[in-house]
Amino acid sequence: MIAKNRPIIYLEANFAPDFVRIDRVMRDLKYVHWDLWSAFQSEFIPAHLYLPLESVSEKELIARSISQSALLNFYNTTRKENTFTNFALDTIYKEIQELKGAIYGNRL
Repeated sequence: MIAKNRPIIYLEANFAPDFVRIDRVMRDLKYVHWDLWSAFQSEFIPAHLYLPLESVSEKELIARSISQSALLNFYNTTRKENTFTNFALDTIYKEIQELKGAIYGNRL
C-alpha cells in the first residue's frame, strides 16, 4: 500500500535507537525525513514527517539540508550557553547559601 500510494507519513519515535530503525525502513522505502515536532504540548514526544522522495526536488532537499544544519548548530550553541548559564547560576546559588550559613549559622 505504501509503495503503491506513496502517502505522507507521520511517525513517533521517542528515542534515538527507535528513530534510527524507523529512518532506515523509511529510506529503504524511498522516503525522506522532512520535519520534526512535538506531538503533544505538555511533553516532548517527537513526531517525524516523512515525504516520498520523488515528491521533493533536489533543490528543496539541498535547501532543507542547509536549513537543518544551521538549526542544529544553533541548537547546540544554545544548549551549551544554557548549560554554562545553569552551571554559573547553580554555583552562585551555592555560594550564597554558604555565605548565609557563615553569617547566620544555625539561625536560618
